[in-house]
Amino acid sequence: MGVEVFFSYSHRDETLRDELAKHLTTMRRQKIITAWYDREITAGSEWADNIYVHLNSAQIILLLVSADFLASDYCYDIELKRAMERHETGEACVIPIILKPVDWQGAPFGKLQALPKNAESISTWADRDQAFLNVVQGIRRVVETIVSGNSTVQVASINLEQPKYTSQREKIQQQIQALQVIIDDAQTTSNVASVRKYFWQWRKETTDFLSEAVGKQESLALVMISPREDIKTDQARLINEATQIRNYLLALSQELT
Repeated sequence: MGVEVFFSYSHRDETLRDELAKHLTTMRRQKIITAWYDREITAGSEWADNIYVHLNSAQIILLLVSADFLASDYCYDIELKRAMERHETGEACVIPIILKPVDWQGAPFGKLQALPKNAESISTWADRDQAFLNVVQGIRRVVETIVSGNSTVQVASINLEQPKYTSQREKIQQQIQALQVIIDDAQTTSNVASVRKYFWQWRKETTDFLSEAVGKQESLALVMISPREDIKTDQARLINEATQIRNYLLALSQELT
């Protein structure tokens, strides 16, 4: 069972919530998270009871912040109140995700570190996929801290900023694991375009990391890898390209200490 992630949101923001859920797919496929929101409630179930159960069991609670979220009495008076109680006792980590511009600094979560970076609302980014990627990277850092089982770290105090990796090899191995999930998906999916979208997000993150932490030469080498000309189908090209990059990173990780 992975780390349970609870979405607190206004139904008027359902489209953005769905986009965030899609960007969390890699962690879900890796089985390091389980994501829950009220659309998971089955017909005939008591919706309030279901929400309360998951709100009290989740280790990460995402507040999808917008004017509609703050205007919702249920989100503000019930979900937000309970989420902050659990955050303050260290039982859960509450992460505000700023969907749209709104005056949120005076809210009960106003002093928490928000995502994306600089608390710039997702709807204002020129590249919305890049905004979601930044959010997912922050969530992943919290998940990794929880999964590590470090009892000296209280989840409410986890830093969402990009960490300084003490082991370049460890980070590259994490990227290889994520890439393997993409390769596995590409081999079985009928929606190649969707998998390629996640692949390019992964590639951008990995290229940036290699450029900053390992060196520009390695970053450029990753960018230049491309499939053989004799491969015709999109699915085969994606698998070949991703496999080449995986093999390149495996070799690179062996060179690093």
